[in-house]
Amino acid sequence: MAIRDRPSYSENDLTLARALGVLSIGLGLVDLFARRGVSRKTGIRNQTLVGLYGLREICTGIGLLVARDPMLWVWARVGGDALDMGTLASGVTTRNPRRNGALAGLLMVVGVTALDLALAGRLHGVAEREAHSGS
Repeated sequence: MAIRDRPSYSENDLTLARALGVLSIGLGLVDLFARRGVSRKTGIRNQTLVGLYGLREICTGIGLLVARDPMLWVWARVGGDALDMGTLASGVTTRNPRRNGALAGLLMVVGVTALDLALAGRLHGVAEREAHSGS
């Protein structure tokens, strides 16, 4: 495999990566432009952090849409998911009157993380097999 070649991912995996890119941009736009509402619904008071997470989502989404090899960007989504889960989990406390909103957000992120991890694992597996076989 030449250094600039992309592993031979399935068309389904590439389509899913692009769909996750679109999802990332959409979620990022919500976090960026409706950070006050997101903060209010979840009880996460740091609106600046919500906006920064939105920028991260938008950058990751663009990366997924334009990269020749989406694997790095899918793993970036997984890392972002971990940040999101940690932030939302911190809001699932009895001190947070909006803890149900934080819990709902956490559960949604857990679901998307499962999808991100499954795709990242598949892409990584293809790249590893091809690197070891010399294809």
